[in-house]
Amino acid sequence: MRLTGKKGLTLVESIVSIFLLSTFLVSLLGAFFISRLSLDLAKHRFIAMSVIKKYIEEETSFGFNEGTYGTVTSSADIAIPELSDVGGIIRPEPYPPTIMTVDSSSFRIIGFAVEWQEKLINKASPWREKVVVYVQ
Repeated sequence: MRLTGKKGLTLVESIVSIFLLSTFLVSLLGAFFISRLSLDLAKHRFIAMSVIKKYIEEETSFGFNEGTYGTVTSSADIAIPELSDVGGIIRPEPYPPTIMTVDSSSFRIIGFAVEWQEKLINKASPWREKVVVYVQ
């Protein structure tokens, strides 16, 4: 006994459409996950550069100081509270600051590096930002 005039989907058509829809949704969720990781990395890089900028501004306000840093007294790592969740530290590089002479003018080369462990999918990956400035 066959019904006529009834339209519908076969089992194969239903399975194929469910497979295509689930493939699309899994891809979309993966894109959201990757964008979240990228957003976290961008946030951590922004914080690192802001902290470096703050330290550089403090040092340049000291002016030329005969081969020493004005605010940092050693090459030891300094914890960064804004990056405590990823183990962020800042350290002066080079330490002590290098003196460079060009055309009888002396420049103090100061720099800072920030390091942290970025949390990726299964592991932590080391990241580093560094800035060097020449101060007369």
